[in-house]
Amino acid sequence: MYLRALFHGIPGLFFWLFSACSIQIAPSYDQAIYDKILASHEQALVLFSGLSGCPSGCAFSTHAARYDAVIAGYTVALTRAQARPTPALGVRLAKSEALEKVCKNSTPEQCLNTVPEHLELVIGSLSDLRDTHRHGTLSQDEVAFYRNEYTKDARATLTIEGALKR
Repeated sequence: MYLRALFHGIPGLFFWLFSACSIQIAPSYDQAIYDKILASHEQALVLFSGLSGCPSGCAFSTHAARYDAVIAGYTVALTRAQARPTPALGVRLAKSEALEKVCKNSTPEQCLNTVPEHLELVIGSLSDLRDTHRHGTLSQDEVAFYRNEYTKDARATLTIEGALKR
């Protein structure tokens, strides 16, 4: 009897094991989004390097074009990430009681696709830096503060998008 139950349970176990590996809950990985985030991150690091190299503070006009390019690059990635569809099964799961507490402050799509939220944080910190710089020179402490804020959000964005690649 035990052997018979075991024999009948093995196919069910394999079914659940393989379906768990193939059922998609989160949005699909998009190499173009990851590449755009990475390229924008590299441009941002060049921007921060230039700002750090100005001990007496550089004029905003010296870096205006780089600010625009970095923010535009991240905005392109944001637009693409927001347009990425969330699998219907994932949306149903996010609405379930099991994930209700985790997803209570967001829509199911936002809960399962957090890359846009993190990109908005990156764009916000870069925009704040740009606006602060536009109104006057930046101290090295301000540059370090904005760089730390940016780096935290950029790393999270790269990590989350990279994790979708499975």
